[in-house]
Parts: sequence; C-alpha cells; structure tokens
Amino acid sequence: MIAYNRQWLDALQVRDAAAFWHGKHLLNDEAWQAIRHGYHVGFYSPNVFIRIGLGIFCFILVGGVAGLAALAFSVLSLDSLPVTGTLLFLFGVCTLAALEFFVRSRHHHGSGIDDVLLYIGASQLIGGLCLIFSFSEEPLFYCCLALPILVIGAIRYADTLLTALAYCCLLAIVCLIANEINFLMPQVLPFLGILFSGAAYWLARTQKQKMSWRFWSANLRVVETMSLILLYLSGNFWTLQYVGEELSGLYSISFPWFFWAFTFAIPALYVWFGLRRKDRLLLGVGLGCVAMAVFTFRYFFHLMPLAGASTLSGAFLFALAYLCIRRLKKGGLPFTYNAEDAEKPMFSDAEALLAAQAFGAKTEPADGISFGGGKFGGGGAGGDY
Repeated sequence: MIAYNRQWLDALQVRDAAAFWHGKHLLNDEAWQAIRHGYHVGFYSPNVFIRIGLGIFCFILVGGVAGLAALAFSVLSLDSLPVTGTLLFLFGVCTLAALEFFVRSRHHHGSGIDDVLLYIGASQLIGGLCLIFSFSEEPLFYCCLALPILVIGAIRYADTLLTALAYCCLLAIVCLIANEINFLMPQVLPFLGILFSGAAYWLARTQKQKMSWRFWSANLRVVETMSLILLYLSGNFWTLQYVGEELSGLYSISFPWFFWAFTFAIPALYVWFGLRRKDRLLLGVGLGCVAMAVFTFRYFFHLMPLAGASTLSGAFLFALAYLCIRRLKKGGLPFTYNAEDAEKPMFSDAEALLAAQAFGAKTEPADGISFGGGKFGGGGAGGDY
C-alpha cells in the first residue's frame, strides 16, 4: 500500500539507527562503514533548505497551471459550481498522477515536491467533490467524502499531516452523528470523546509494536498524541463549561464532581505512567495537562491575586526544574538531560546489530524496533524537517 520502496525504507531506518549508535561510540568506524555500504538507499531526499525551495517552486508551478486552466474555462463560460468542481477534481487526479511519477520513477522521498503535490492533490479532490454537490448537503456528508481521501493519502505516503486531518475528520463525523440525538448531546459528548480517544490511543499503541506497521510509526505517534490530548480535553471542567455554553447554552455540567476529579487525576496518571514506562510522549503531554489543570482551577477559584499566584507558581517551577536538571545530569536514570539524546532513532536490538557487523553478516530489522524522526511527509524515515 505504501508508495515508497519498502527495502529502501528499511535500509534508511537501519542507517539512521546505526548513525545514532555510531555517534554514541557503540559502533566502531568499520562497522558503521559496513552498514552504510550494506544498506543502499536510492531516495532523493535533499536537505531542508532545498526541500523548502523545491516545495515553493512546485506550489507556484502547480498554481500557475491551475490558474491558466481556470482562466481558459472561465472564458468558455464553464463556471458553474458542478462543472468547476468536476474540473477541480480532474486537476486533483492529474496532480496525484504527477506525485506517483515523482515517487515511483524519480524516487522522491521528502523532497518537497512530493509533499506539495500530495497536499495540493488531496485538497483539489476534496474541494472538487464539495463543489460538485454545490455545498447543498449537511456537513456530515462532506466529512464522509473527505475521510477516505485523507486516510488513503496518509497510508500510501506515510504522511503525518494527513493523518492528523483524518483523525479530526473522523472525530467530526462521530460528533455530528451524535448531534443528531439532540436531547442527549450535551450529556453524551464528554463520554463520547473519552471513549473515542481511548480507543484510538489503544489501537495506535498496539499496532505500533507490530513489525508490519513500522513504516507508519510516525503516523501512529501522531494518533497517540492527539488521542491523549483529546482524552483530557473531553473531561476537563473548563473545556466542558466552554463547549456547553457555545453549543447548547448550558451553564451547568452534569456530574461536576466526576469531571473535577478527572481534571486533576488524568494529568497525574499521565505523568506517573510516563515515568514508570519511560514514555516521553506520556510525560510531555502529562506536564502540559498539569498546566491546563492549574489554569482550570485558577479560572474558577481566585484564592489570591493573579500577580502573586504567577510569582509563586514561577518560583516553584523554577526550583523544581533546577532540582530535576541537577538530578538528571548525575546519570543513573532512564532519562537524560543531554540535548543530543532527544528525538533520535533508538535501536532496541543494538546488541544483535553490533554482533552481526563484527562477524561481517548483514542484519535485518528486528521486531520491536522503534524508529523516530520525520515531522511532515517522511513517515518517520529520519531527519527533523
């Protein structure tokens, strides 16, 4: 299903992991050179500056072609919404065909051109379908039209941005369906968000451990992050109060004791499990949720002036950060303060890699490998764009 060469993706992940271990002096120069020559990667993946330049050039080129075509059809008086939507949809098909050419024939991978073509093509398909139906249907209908395009694009090109959009689109579909039951909507929405985010997080976390999903590890990481945030926001007291006022004009929340407990318990659980499991994602999101919990309490209860509360909170956080930094610098913990250890691909089977290279054998990626890197359009293949 993925458009990129699978063998090259595997080789790229192995080389990224080996580069990290070589930087840590866990691989000698001979083993590192053997891995570089043994795992060939034929992708065209320029540096970030060339990538940005190619992306801008591609955007201008595609926009110019689309503008000329739109001007020509406008002269022919073919400017009704259904006709315009059909032409836009066909432009999207041509754009994605060009994307397939660059990926399959020119081996572009995170070059800027493939990213821009993917986003423009997906936007044209979705926009064309909306124009064909003249925006006369309910929002649920258009969300159902957009979801397959976003999901297929995210899976085929391992793109994290489309993954996030597909997640939001699916969430909107669930909420719009629940909105049809008007008398249950205010009471059901928080629990629906909790169930949806919990199921998505469990699914992403279990599938991430499987070798067959290794090319989509960055996508699953996005789903995990968004699910953790949504889970907390679904039960945060301030969020429910604000959403209730905006959607249905309700100024009171059912089961307030439950959601107040939820507001403070979930951040504590995130931090606890993040420390216990050595999960940086859980820990980071948990600390952000702690800040949200403090803001929620401050919004409803004013125990002291804002200036005094800010001063005391800042002093406490500064002292806590100072103590944590000193403790982490001493070592002996599963966490570190060294900046070079952050966001690096971790090879959990490093011993097998070292042993195999020592005897001159070529290694294959082992099950349970967790690779990192890649932000948009790269699917965790390495490099922070």
